[in-house]
Amino acid sequence: MEQRVIMLQKQEILELTGTIPAHGFIVIKNPQASSYSGNAIASTVTYFNGDDNIALFKGDVLIDVVGTWGSRWLNSENKPAASKVSLHRKTSVTKANPSYNEAEWERVSDNAIALLGKR
Repeated sequence: MEQRVIMLQKQEILELTGTIPAHGFIVIKNPQASSYSGNAIASTVTYFNGDDNIALFKGDVLIDVVGTWGSRWLNSENKPAASKVSLHRKTSVTKANPSYNEAEWERVSDNAIALLGKR
């Protein structure tokens, strides 16, 4: 079954194929991003203004989500962000969560390129 990454507010859809293994990850980047040259999928699903959420579905089943629609994310200075927000799931979290829980995520430097693909 195909997996989809969906930006819920705008209904942007990125169709994925294959499997994300346990403790695995994918990196999805803004097509205009040039700082990260590692293995990544460039997609417009990353075009958001800071109060959108992104979800992972398998078929019609919600598997995981980050963000809450209508609730502005904060940048690394704890200020409302319209862009440049980098969130990484804490290493203590061992499974997906279909309900966004801010405590499962950590804000890191907006330029924390070295962390991409390491979790």
